Amino acid sequence: MEEATVIYNGIIKPEEEIQRYTKFITEHPNTKELYEGRALAYITNQEYEKALTDYSKALELDPKNTYYLFCRADCFGKLGKWDDALKEYKKILKIDDKDAACYLNMADIFFQKHSNKSAEKYYTKAIEFGKNDSMYYYRRAYFYYSTGKTDKALADCDNGLEINPKDNCILSLKDQIFKELKRKKKENIL
Repeated sequence: MEEATVIYNGIIKPEEEIQRYTKFITEHPNTKELYEGRALAYITNQEYEKALTDYSKALELDPKNTYYLFCRADCFGKLGKWDDALKEYKKILKIDDKDAACYLNMADIFFQKHSNKSAEKYYTKAIEFGKNDSMYYYRRAYFYYSTGKTDKALADCDNGLEINPKDNCILSLKDQIFKELKRKKKENIL
């Protein structure tokens, strides 16, 4: 039986990619793209500390690059270092205070930390700056649903479906909410 291969960004054999990038980095130590490439291979291999080191080096070479900050935040998140991830996202917001994906990821962290007031605030900011993407409504709807705010969850589902009427994630969530409401109503009748 063959071992399953994780493919991230087209990388099939991360060990070979890591070796290849390491050789190039030795020859061209001031090329940020090489550190970025090796970091992706490390992520494929689930070596987040090493990926973090490479993104840090790339950021050192290009200090205003918010993509590297975002990747560092993602690595911190994968390592369970939520506060460090939040610090990275806040650095991004100092550069671009309208980055919807940044607000969304911060909201997810606060949701995981059970800081629901902050989570709601950042989900709302993500929607504000990502208005034309139903995914932002879906994520806040899921948050509302998970925290027992069914009416708000359904409103967000409807808002997301106005943007994309065929959004399967939202349609599935809405169906799940209705099934739960129906079940609860039936339990209350008995």
